Amino acid sequence: MRYWTVIRTVVSAALLGLVLAWGGTSHAVHALLNVQPMPLVLGIVGLTVCRLLRAARWFVLARASGLAIPLLQLFRVWMVTDFLGMFVPLSGGVDVLNVVGLSRYTGNNVTAASVVLIDRMLGALVLALAASVATMAAGASAAVPVPSSWIAAVVLCALGTCAAVTFPFHPTGHRVATALTARLHWQRLGMRLQRVYDASYEFRNRGRALWQVAGIVLINQGIGAASIYGLSEALNLGVPFVFYLIAIPVLNIVEMLPLSVGGVGVAEGALTSMLVGVGVAVERSVALALLYRVVWIAMALPGGILYATGGLLAHRDAKHRSLASDVLGDRLGQSGRVKR
Repeated sequence: MRYWTVIRTVVSAALLGLVLAWGGTSHAVHALLNVQPMPLVLGIVGLTVCRLLRAARWFVLARASGLAIPLLQLFRVWMVTDFLGMFVPLSGGVDVLNVVGLSRYTGNNVTAASVVLIDRMLGALVLALAASVATMAAGASAAVPVPSSWIAAVVLCALGTCAAVTFPFHPTGHRVATALTARLHWQRLGMRLQRVYDASYEFRNRGRALWQVAGIVLINQGIGAASIYGLSEALNLGVPFVFYLIAIPVLNIVEMLPLSVGGVGVAEGALTSMLVGVGVAVERSVALALLYRVVWIAMALPGGILYATGGLLAHRDAKHRSLASDVLGDRLGQSGRVKR
């Protein structure tokens, strides 16, 4: 594990160095020093709203599972895990931290894992669909020079994501997943995965909550694109808003690749390449990539303060955790096993 951590750290530093060398550090810094304050503030406000919406998605899913966890406490968990995620080199490591953080409130790892899993799956589904619609709209309007190969690739990825997300909730998918977990060599792991899958499968009967979360994800993506658009306007890039509707899904995907720590270097390279592809000067493209990274780190720092003062769960919330655990136990006792 330490070996791969060192490798990813070196990769992050190397990629970031290449991006800076490509755009010229002095030119990028000069562009950052001439940033417009009002669009910058609006972009930061938008990114803050996006973080609160992430907690709102958990709130809806937890409530659908019978847990009334305060929204502000879920926001606290997300802030802390977002900060800790900067130091997690593995892809999906933030999701593991989210499960650990939520389990402190639910008192049950299975429910926490199902909430995080459903949130991630819905996020991927809506993200893929939104990206395909934005890409086709951009190609049709000629506002952004989008090659036909890009449109085909995005649409195919969207169709594949839809199939991957919806199949596990089909009865056939349920039978396949159950058979696969039963054949695992490690029976204990198979049993735990089956419990998480069963808890997630129950959400197929909670359509209202799923639609609510999908709507929040869509709003989240729109505000996120508008926020980065605000950062770009602070640098006077003049790139159309629709470009960021396409760029956000790409950035989210490349940041998940297990190539670097927290996507550092990879995301900057991807954003710079896309901006250069639509005619933005290299130094200004690098400036936006660096500005986005600096703002993201600055917004994650409050999570470090929360973690230093109370860990993943504040001491005053211990009573609430016990109550949530009791409620969950009663609910599981009434529902029994998942009907197949």
